[in-house]
Amino acid sequence: EWYVTAQHPMTKTHFLSFFALVTDSRVQLVKLYPEQMPEARFAMPGGHGTLFAFCNQHGLFSMPL
Repeated sequence: EWYVTAQHPMTKTHFLSFFALVTDSRVQLVKLYPEQMPEARFAMPGGHGTLFAFCNQHGLFSMPL
């Protein structure tokens, strides 16, 4: 299991909307809500993947794993 967290505001006007872990065989999505902690747990995939996060003000961010 992978635990993901971010240092990002989670106010009603500025927040992360989701985390998504994308691999060659699956997509795992965790929906986030304003005033919630920006954290998620994902099943550990085999191989490599990309973690995405979407900010309602700044758009989509990604990080290869």
